[in-house]
Amino acid sequence: MLLVAGCGGETKVATTTTPARTAGPSDVAECLNTVQFLVEVTGRTVTGNAPDGVAFVIRFYSSDAQAAAAAARLGARYSRAMGRTVIDYRGNPPAHPGGEPRVLIRDDFATLRHCIQPR
Repeated sequence: MLLVAGCGGETKVATTTTPARTAGPSDVAECLNTVQFLVEVTGRTVTGNAPDGVAFVIRFYSSDAQAAAAAARLGARYSRAMGRTVIDYRGNPPAHPGGEPRVLIRDDFATLRHCIQPR
């Protein structure tokens, strides 16, 4: 934003920074449901499926540190902290018998980030 004073011609630049915030469970669910995710809210938890069918649970915590600690307890392979939330996608079946369990993909995480941490 550029501000210019009337007399004297002094120019001042006003800068503002907006800290990343975590949206609430209902806002996240509404956002995800509009982009082909299928989710529902129960208290401070959003449960559902990505468009490709991978199931997940988003839990909301009081701070980023609590979310990071919860994600560390779950392990990095099937969970991810995002702001004050933890996305847990453990327990999905493999795409093929004997294969690795299905996981959320990069595009899913981009959509989740968009809904969880709106700018």
